[in-house]
Amino acid sequence: MLLRSGRRMDARLVAAPFTERIDFMFIHAGNGRLLRAEEIIGIFDMDSATVAAETKEFLARSQREGRVISTSYELPKSFILTCDDMVTLSQFSSSSLLGRFMQ
Repeated sequence: MLLRSGRRMDARLVAAPFTERIDFMFIHAGNGRLLRAEEIIGIFDMDSATVAAETKEFLARSQREGRVISTSYELPKSFILTCDDMVTLSQFSSSSLLGRFMQ
């Protein structure tokens, strides 16, 4: 097992109390897709955000460039923009995702 500090840890010691705190938080975007919370730039409601022509063009350009990941075959209710310029379409509402993010 590799710790965040880069040190190796014997797998037999996993049950022992941890001396290092790992501060990773993941958001479940749907269908097994997990996003690191620290990499999320924004969570946007699909209905209200796509009213603006600029947002529609951004999503269309992202789709053409292969930077869009869909988590479901359902119509997306929200999209998540991450710092690596990837767009994740989610079947969960933006308020539901934001609630997970704020916990």
